[in-house]
Amino acid sequence: FSVSASWHKGDGYIKDINCFANPATRASTSPARNTGTNGCNTAPYESHSARVKLKWTPTDNLSFTLGYNYAYSLDARGYAYQVYDHPGTTLKAILAGAFPAAAGYHQAFQMRDRTSLSFQPQNPDTTNEVTLLGKLTTGDFGTLTTHTAMFWEKNLGDLDIDAAPVDATSLYGPTRHHTFTQAVDYEYTGVKRLNVLVGA
Repeated sequence: FSVSASWHKGDGYIKDINCFANPATRASTSPARNTGTNGCNTAPYESHSARVKLKWTPTDNLSFTLGYNYAYSLDARGYAYQVYDHPGTTLKAILAGAFPAAAGYHQAFQMRDRTSLSFQPQNPDTTNEVTLLGKLTTGDFGTLTTHTAMFWEKNLGDLDIDAAPVDATSLYGPTRHHTFTQAVDYEYTGVKRLNVLVGA
């Protein structure tokens, strides 16, 4: 029997210069999003996981290993967009004219580790997995192995695409993923200097 686990959490290094604009502008939106509730940190990160395994050997040549894996991660640094005013363009002026509601809020142009988003991006991902490994050794007749696994995953991508301090464009995409896997392998070693492996 074995158990292992890990936990990691931090505030991140990217800050929003407006604390995600005015929370009142998000009051009527759905779904509700974080607006400066974490100290203006744009992309705090968190991860924790656990693994449990139990091995049972009813006979000398037969064994079963049951496992459970859990993992959670949140790291939205890839969603911490910033607008760059490239030479030869009027991007900054266009944004200022297109988003008059941004009056009174600054935009993060070419500012290191700074953003001017209208809400805090999120990308939580949770996975659960159950596995079963069975192994039967038959001496000269080889070894029979079976692998069974069930996997569940749930994640969310929620980001402010326009990188402006007003609610212009955004993306909200929850997904779910379920997988079942079954495999059987047979390895024959009954002939000297010959190994045969067959699987399905």
